[in-house]
Amino acid sequence: MTQERKGAVKELFEELGDRYFVAPAALKKDYHSCFPGGLAYHSLNVVKIALKLNEALETDVSNDSIVIVGLLHDIGKIGSVGENPKPYCKDQESSWHREKLGQLYIYNDELKDGLTVPQRSLRILQAFNVNLSDSEYTAILYHDGLYLEQNRTPECMYSKDALMRIIQIADSYSALVMEI
Repeated sequence: MTQERKGAVKELFEELGDRYFVAPAALKKDYHSCFPGGLAYHSLNVVKIALKLNEALETDVSNDSIVIVGLLHDIGKIGSVGENPKPYCKDQESSWHREKLGQLYIYNDELKDGLTVPQRSLRILQAFNVNLSDSEYTAILYHDGLYLEQNRTPECMYSKDALMRIIQIADSYSALVMEI
């Protein structure tokens, strides 16, 4: 990893680390890592699985790319950045919703940026000058794979990009098998 990129990632975590390390990965109890710190927990699991997949598949994907993408693919779940940052979610105040529906958090409707989590993640990385390769950018943009209708495009469906596929598998395995 270049010194420039290390510096950008360090600056990002110095400014956003408090938010990153307390954010949940999901809003409902039935989903993956729905607890304070869940985002970091999930992201570390993605990195761990992706590194193992990369080794097993003997690809030419760099471990640096896997670490950057794995750690930061969902950073958009912290919300917005800038002068007046808005959190992605808020604590659910209704005890009925918490107890009956397992809805521990609610989406913050004050965010109003119209971005998906991957799009917001990319915006945050751009704001902190974390330069990404085309493959890293694509891996973040499509990390949810074909579970999302907006990803059912030829660019995602038929891509042979090894990093994107490794991150999709690691994200899915982490969320659906390890963390529920």
